[in-house]
Amino acid sequence: MKGALPISLHALRRLLGAASWVLVVATSCVVLGLGATGASAASKAHAGGSRTVGTCVIVGHPSATHYTQCVGMQLTGANLAGADLSHAVLTRSNLSNANLVGATLTSANLGGAVLTGTHLSGAVWGGTTCPDGINSDDAGGSCSAHLSFDLPLSNIGPSSSLPKTGFDPWPFLAAAGGLIAIGALLLAWARIPGRRRARFETC
Repeated sequence: MKGALPISLHALRRLLGAASWVLVVATSCVVLGLGATGASAASKAHAGGSRTVGTCVIVGHPSATHYTQCVGMQLTGANLAGADLSHAVLTRSNLSNANLVGATLTSANLGGAVLTGTHLSGAVWGGTTCPDGINSDDAGGSCSAHLSFDLPLSNIGPSSSLPKTGFDPWPFLAAAGGLIAIGALLLAWARIPGRRRARFETC
Protein backbone atom coordinates (compact mmCIF):
# COMPACT_ATOMS: atom_id res chain seq x y z
CA MET A 1 0.00 0.00 0.00
CA LYS A 2 2.90 2.33 0.65
CA GLY A 3 4.06 2.02 -2.95
CA ALA A 4 0.58 2.56 -4.42
CA LEU A 5 -0.22 5.78 -2.58
CA PRO A 6 2.40 8.03 -4.29
CA ILE A 7 1.26 6.80 -7.72
CA SER A 8 -2.36 7.63 -6.89
CA LEU A 9 -1.43 11.08 -5.64
CA HIS A 10 0.68 11.72 -8.72
CA ALA A 11 -2.16 10.68 -11.00
CA LEU A 12 -4.56 12.85 -9.05
CA ARG A 13 -2.21 15.82 -9.36
CA ARG A 14 -1.95 15.33 -13.12
CA LEU A 15 -5.72 15.07 -13.42
CA LEU A 16 -6.29 18.22 -11.37
CA GLY A 17 -3.65 20.08 -13.36
CA ALA A 18 -5.34 19.12 -16.63
CA ALA A 19 -8.76 20.07 -15.25
CA SER A 20 -7.47 23.47 -14.15
CA TRP A 21 -6.12 24.18 -17.64
CA VAL A 22 -9.44 23.15 -19.13
CA LEU A 23 -11.19 25.62 -16.81
CA VAL A 24 -8.80 28.40 -17.80
CA VAL A 25 -9.31 27.72 -21.53
CA ALA A 26 -13.09 27.50 -21.10
CA THR A 27 -13.11 30.78 -19.19
CA SER A 28 -11.10 32.46 -21.93
CA CYS A 29 -13.62 31.24 -24.49
CA VAL A 30 -16.47 32.64 -22.39
CA VAL A 31 -14.77 36.04 -22.11
CA LEU A 32 -14.08 36.12 -25.85
CA GLY A 33 -17.68 35.14 -26.50
CA LEU A 34 -18.89 37.99 -24.31
CA GLY A 35 -16.77 40.42 -26.25
CA ALA A 36 -18.09 39.17 -29.57
CA THR A 37 -21.68 39.30 -28.32
CA GLY A 38 -21.25 42.85 -27.03
CA ALA A 39 -19.72 43.97 -30.31
CA SER A 40 -22.56 42.34 -32.23
CA ALA A 41 -25.15 44.02 -30.01
CA ALA A 42 -23.46 47.39 -30.48
CA SER A 43 -23.37 46.85 -34.23
CA LYS A 44 -27.06 45.98 -34.32
CA ALA A 45 -27.91 49.01 -32.20
CA HIS A 46 -25.97 51.25 -34.57
CA ALA A 47 -27.59 49.65 -37.60
CA GLY A 48 -31.03 50.12 -36.04
CA GLY A 49 -30.46 53.84 -35.62
CA SER A 50 -30.29 53.80 -31.83
CA ARG A 51 -28.20 56.47 -30.15
CA THR A 52 -27.26 57.48 -26.65
CA VAL A 53 -28.04 60.88 -25.15
CA GLY A 54 -26.41 61.16 -21.75
CA THR A 55 -27.33 57.84 -20.14
CA CYS A 56 -30.52 57.44 -22.15
CA VAL A 57 -30.59 55.11 -25.15
CA ILE A 58 -32.92 56.50 -27.82
CA VAL A 59 -34.28 53.46 -29.65
CA GLY A 60 -34.35 53.75 -33.42
CA HIS A 61 -37.54 52.71 -35.22
CA PRO A 62 -39.52 52.17 -31.99
CA SER A 63 -42.58 49.94 -31.74
CA ALA A 64 -45.13 49.06 -29.08
CA THR A 65 -42.76 46.37 -27.77
CA HIS A 66 -39.38 48.01 -28.39
CA TYR A 67 -39.10 51.64 -27.38
CA THR A 68 -37.08 54.21 -25.47
CA GLN A 69 -37.21 53.77 -21.69
CA CYS A 70 -35.56 56.58 -19.74
CA VAL A 71 -37.18 56.98 -16.34
CA GLY A 72 -35.98 59.77 -14.04
CA MET A 73 -32.99 60.70 -16.21
CA GLN A 74 -31.22 64.04 -16.64
CA LEU A 75 -31.79 65.17 -20.22
CA THR A 76 -31.46 68.90 -19.67
CA GLY A 77 -30.71 70.66 -22.95
CA ALA A 78 -30.65 67.39 -24.88
CA ASN A 79 -30.95 67.65 -28.65
CA LEU A 80 -33.84 65.35 -29.58
CA ALA A 81 -35.05 67.34 -32.56
CA GLY A 82 -36.92 65.10 -34.96
CA ALA A 83 -36.42 62.05 -32.73
CA ASP A 84 -38.98 59.27 -32.94
CA LEU A 85 -40.06 58.86 -29.32
CA SER A 86 -43.19 56.87 -30.04
CA HIS A 87 -44.19 54.77 -27.01
CA ALA A 88 -41.22 56.22 -25.10
CA VAL A 89 -41.34 56.15 -21.30
CA LEU A 90 -39.80 59.40 -20.05
CA THR A 91 -41.56 59.65 -16.70
CA ARG A 92 -39.87 61.88 -14.13
CA SER A 93 -37.09 62.77 -16.54
CA ASN A 94 -35.71 66.31 -16.63
CA LEU A 95 -36.14 67.60 -20.18
CA SER A 96 -35.87 71.28 -19.36
CA ASN A 97 -34.48 73.37 -22.23
CA ALA A 98 -34.30 70.24 -24.39
CA ASN A 99 -34.85 70.47 -28.14
CA LEU A 100 -37.88 68.37 -29.10
CA VAL A 101 -38.71 70.32 -32.24
CA GLY A 102 -40.47 68.01 -34.67
CA ALA A 103 -40.14 65.03 -32.32
CA THR A 104 -42.73 62.25 -32.51
CA LEU A 105 -44.32 61.70 -29.12
CA THR A 106 -47.15 59.38 -30.13
CA SER A 107 -48.19 57.16 -27.20
CA ALA A 108 -45.22 58.45 -25.19
CA ASN A 109 -45.46 58.72 -21.40
CA LEU A 110 -44.23 62.08 -20.08
CA GLY A 111 -45.90 61.74 -16.68
CA GLY A 112 -44.06 63.83 -14.10
CA ALA A 113 -41.40 64.93 -16.61
CA VAL A 114 -39.93 68.43 -16.31
CA LEU A 115 -40.43 70.35 -19.57
CA THR A 116 -39.54 73.85 -18.45
CA GLY A 117 -38.23 75.79 -21.42
CA THR A 118 -38.44 72.72 -23.68
CA HIS A 119 -38.77 73.50 -27.39
CA LEU A 120 -41.80 71.59 -28.68
CA SER A 121 -42.76 73.33 -31.91
CA GLY A 122 -43.83 70.85 -34.54
CA ALA A 123 -43.93 67.97 -32.05
CA VAL A 124 -46.32 65.18 -33.01
CA TRP A 125 -48.78 64.21 -30.27
CA GLY A 126 -51.26 61.37 -30.13
CA GLY A 127 -52.27 59.32 -27.13
CA THR A 128 -49.43 61.01 -25.24
CA THR A 129 -49.49 61.08 -21.44
CA CYS A 130 -48.74 64.70 -20.53
CA PRO A 131 -46.59 65.69 -17.52
CA ASP A 132 -49.74 66.32 -15.47
CA GLY A 133 -51.19 62.91 -16.33
CA ILE A 134 -53.71 64.15 -18.92
CA ASN A 135 -53.91 62.30 -22.23
CA SER A 136 -53.17 64.59 -25.16
CA ASP A 137 -56.22 63.23 -26.99
CA ASP A 138 -58.38 64.66 -24.19
CA ALA A 139 -56.58 68.01 -24.26
CA GLY A 140 -57.14 69.11 -27.82
CA GLY A 141 -54.52 66.82 -29.31
CA SER A 142 -51.55 68.41 -27.57
CA CYS A 143 -49.79 68.61 -24.22
CA SER A 144 -48.86 72.27 -24.74
CA ALA A 145 -51.25 73.41 -22.01
CA HIS A 146 -50.38 70.54 -19.67
CA LEU A 147 -46.63 70.78 -19.23
CA SER A 148 -46.73 71.28 -15.45
CA PHE A 149 -47.99 68.82 -12.90
CA ASP A 150 -49.61 69.11 -9.49
CA LEU A 151 -50.24 65.41 -8.84
CA PRO A 152 -47.94 63.45 -6.52
CA LEU A 153 -45.20 61.84 -8.56
CA SER A 154 -46.16 58.46 -7.13
CA ASN A 155 -49.45 58.74 -9.02
CA ILE A 156 -47.92 59.50 -12.40
CA GLY A 157 -46.45 56.90 -14.69
CA PRO A 158 -44.54 53.80 -13.66
CA SER A 159 -42.92 54.00 -10.25
CA SER A 160 -40.66 51.00 -10.56
CA SER A 161 -37.19 50.96 -11.98
CA LEU A 162 -36.66 50.07 -15.61
CA PRO A 163 -36.92 46.41 -16.52
CA LYS A 164 -33.73 44.79 -17.71
CA THR A 165 -33.48 44.78 -21.47
CA GLY A 166 -30.81 43.60 -23.84
CA PHE A 167 -27.71 41.66 -22.98
CA ASP A 168 -26.50 41.68 -19.37
CA PRO A 169 -22.88 40.45 -19.20
CA TRP A 170 -22.41 40.64 -15.42
CA PRO A 171 -23.69 37.13 -14.53
CA PHE A 172 -21.37 35.66 -17.16
CA LEU A 173 -18.42 37.73 -15.97
CA ALA A 174 -19.06 36.65 -12.38
CA ALA A 175 -19.18 33.00 -13.48
CA ALA A 176 -15.96 33.46 -15.46
CA GLY A 177 -14.26 34.95 -12.40
CA GLY A 178 -15.37 31.97 -10.32
CA LEU A 179 -13.98 29.54 -12.90
CA ILE A 180 -10.64 31.36 -12.95
CA ALA A 181 -10.46 31.24 -9.15
CA ILE A 182 -11.22 27.50 -9.13
CA GLY A 183 -8.63 26.90 -11.81
CA ALA A 184 -6.01 28.83 -9.87
CA LEU A 185 -6.74 26.83 -6.72
CA LEU A 186 -6.48 23.54 -8.59
CA LEU A 187 -3.17 24.59 -10.14
CA ALA A 188 -1.81 25.57 -6.75
CA TRP A 189 -2.90 22.26 -5.22
CA ALA A 190 -1.46 20.28 -8.13
CA ARG A 191 1.93 21.89 -7.59
CA ILE A 192 2.47 20.71 -4.03
CA PRO A 193 6.18 21.00 -3.17
CA GLY A 194 8.23 17.79 -3.15
CA ARG A 195 8.61 17.81 0.61
CA ARG A 196 4.82 17.63 1.03
CA ARG A 197 4.63 14.72 -1.44
CA ALA A 198 7.34 12.95 0.52
CA ARG A 199 5.26 13.41 3.66
CA PHE A 200 2.34 11.67 1.92
CA GLU A 201 4.64 8.85 0.77
CA THR A 202 5.72 8.04 4.30
CA CYS A 203 2.12 7.68 5.46
